[in-house]
Order: sequence, then C-alpha cells, then structure tokens
Amino acid sequence: MTKNVFLSGVAIKDEKECPTLEHDFSIVDEFFKRSQTSSYGHLIESKGGSFFPLHLFNIMGSEELINSIVDPLDFRFFNKSFFIISDNLFNWVPLLLSKGAFDVMVSPLRGTELIGKLHYYFSESYQTNLLKNSTHFQFDLTKKEQKLFDFLIDHPKGVTREQLMTICWKNISVHPKTLDVHLFNLRQKIESVGGVINFRHGRWLLYFNLDK
Repeated sequence: MTKNVFLSGVAIKDEKECPTLEHDFSIVDEFFKRSQTSSYGHLIESKGGSFFPLHLFNIMGSEELINSIVDPLDFRFFNKSFFIISDNLFNWVPLLLSKGAFDVMVSPLRGTELIGKLHYYFSESYQTNLLKNSTHFQFDLTKKEQKLFDFLIDHPKGVTREQLMTICWKNISVHPKTLDVHLFNLRQKIESVGGVINFRHGRWLLYFNLDK
C-alpha cells in the first residue's frame, strides 16, 4: 500500500482495508507542518471536482498547540475545515464544531469512515448548501444579489433573463439594465473563489472554475 501522506502520524483502525485518500483526493497546498508533533494542515480537493477545497487538519499534541492553531482562524476558514485530533484533545470537539468545523474525528479512527465523510463534503448537495449559507457572509451580498446567486445555483442548466427578472422584481417594472448591473456586481464579488457567470445559448449560467 502506498503511504498515505494525508494521514501521516494518524492511527487508523482499518488501515489494511482502507484505500488511500490519494485515490480520490489531491493536495492543493500544505499550509503548516510541525514534525515534532506530527501535526500538519493540508488543503485538499476532490479529483471528481468540487466548488471549494477543504482544510484537512491533523493535530497531535498539546492543548497549547491546538490553541495556537485554532485561535486565529475565522468563520470563513472553519466552515471548510475537517479536524483529526489526538484523543487527549477530545474536549476540543464541541468547541471546534460550535465554531463551524465541517467535522471532527478523534484518532485512532476508521479510515473508511473518514473517506465516507470526505465524499459527503465534496458532494454537490453539501457544497451547494455551503455556498448558499456562506456567500452572504463572505462577499457581503445585497438581498437582490443573494436572490440571484441562490436561483442560479439551484438551476445549474441555466435560467432565462425573464426568470431572473421575476425572481428579483416579480411584476414590478424596472429598467432592463438594472438586472445587468446586479449581475455585474455579483460576478465581481464571487470571482475571487473562481465564480463565473456567463450568458450561453439564451440562458444565464453560474459555475465555479477550480483553476482560479
């Protein structure tokens, strides 16, 4: 079996039966590593494609170590974070979850359970909900921009101009360029995470470019 670089130093109960994470996930970046404690942080993404990568933490060490790592993090980091912690840090589980962590597992853990949870995180349904719940906070969207974003996300095959006008203004008559202004502002706010809004074959589409 190939050494699983994601889980270096983590005790796995079913290691022989567990496929390596490298089979389904890839490392985008390593944002910290402390070899003396076998702790690290990896930014990973699904090889099948996803909206957002995930911060995968492996923290094996003292209360001081986990506090130094967790304390500076804000909401936007937590809601895309998965923590694996040593059993002596078990009392941190409620705190990490209350801050918005996707999940927390205590080592030793079952590798098959971890892979199952990661597949759920990278599923289209979970990531769509994550986008809806976090977009207003992250990008300070107006009410109209949030309506447009939610409607576009819910219709991946695209929507017409008339549908967008209806969802935002119902039967109220507005200048035709009003929609264009709101779409332009929304496009500017989400492009930092690879968000793209395009007009193709008579329909507006929103998708995410992972190479961004």
